[in-house]
Amino acid sequence: METVKQKIIVFFDVLKMLEKSIHLFDKYTDIFEKNPTEDNKDLFISMRNSMIQCFKYSTDLFWKVAEIYLEDVEKITLLSTSPRGIVRAAVNARVFSEVEGEQCMDMVESRNKTSHTYHEVTADEVAHEIPGYYEIMETIIDRMQNNSNS
Repeated sequence: METVKQKIIVFFDVLKMLEKSIHLFDKYTDIFEKNPTEDNKDLFISMRNSMIQCFKYSTDLFWKVAEIYLEDVEKITLLSTSPRGIVRAAVNARVFSEVEGEQCMDMVESRNKTSHTYHEVTADEVAHEIPGYYEIMETIIDRMQNNSNS
């Protein structure tokens, strides 16, 4: 169990980084919208791309924490350790609700979009979805932490 607790603590640090990057992205979005200079556009794009990288790192660690949680706390033998397989197992074990499972599947899709293709439109779409993904990861990890302390 200590492994799960340790991974959750590390994940909360990563989640704080994601939260900071979301706030910075919002700040530079406002700056660019109020003063759309080329320099401000470059700062906006840089902050967006930085937030997306932090999101990718966060989601990768999220799946690892969920996998360990399912195996160690829920005592589930996973048939698939892919992100989608972990989501399905978590929904079946009622660790994630059906709605959370759907949101996590969307998160997997968004993460993959940012890894396998790069288009400005896709980057902008995913960037605006990240705050919602942050919230779902925080909610689920809080629940896992509470359950692993029981």
